[in-house]
Amino acid sequence: GGVKLGLDKTRDMILNLSLNVKSYNSEFYIIIMPWPDTLNFGQKTFNWEKFGRSLCEITSCDGLINLFDEFQIIKSNDPRWLDKIYLKDDIHLTSFANNIVANKIMKESF
Repeated sequence: GGVKLGLDKTRDMILNLSLNVKSYNSEFYIIIMPWPDTLNFGQKTFNWEKFGRSLCEITSCDGLINLFDEFQIIKSNDPRWLDKIYLKDDIHLTSFANNIVANKIMKESF
């Protein structure tokens, strides 16, 4: 099925999740952040921010928490950005980057 099938599955799962959350009268936020390759090569082939906005629209989410700008600023200002944001040989975040995410969530959802 390729990329389209994966994106369709993601869209369906996020929609289902949002319906379940809303059935409990809870808030539903979508958080997006770039992978290292996205910071390196951009979003010409696929735009994650546009996809995130689309997901927020179809799910009537309470907000899209987008960390692309914060991570791009780090990349632009620090030659060791990869080690600062991501664990070595991994796409998971360092404690430094997790603090950025936590602060953004608190700022935009409370």
